[in-house]
Amino acid sequence: RSRAAAENILTAYPRLDAMFASTEPSSSGATLAIKARGLAGKIKFVAFDSSESMIQDLKGGAIDAMVVQDPFRIGYEAVRTLVDKLNGKQPPKRIDLSAQLIRREDLERAEVRQLLFPGIRTHPRQ
Repeated sequence: RSRAAAENILTAYPRLDAMFASTEPSSSGATLAIKARGLAGKIKFVAFDSSESMIQDLKGGAIDAMVVQDPFRIGYEAVRTLVDKLNGKQPPKRIDLSAQLIRREDLERAEVRQLLFPGIRTHPRQ
């Protein structure tokens, strides 16, 4: 559906020179539409979140930048806030967990690689 929506936008606005998608599925769909129309590198595209294929599309030029959240920090802060609440502390009304803008040239930075490839290890059940 997200690819179809992006195709409709590109059809309705043929002179469009930039797009933004606000979720990983819509970013993937928009990237497919951009590549199918041969617009990679011709239309600026900012995606939200990341996946392996989106990282490849950032390297390849179909995506110009990705706005990426830190899911580990989000999870940590959620648990920490819940523990504080259970211990009688009043949590803040808002916790800003800023996202990071990542461009092609940022992909080799250590902190970006850690964010995109956190090295999750699973252990087989015994």
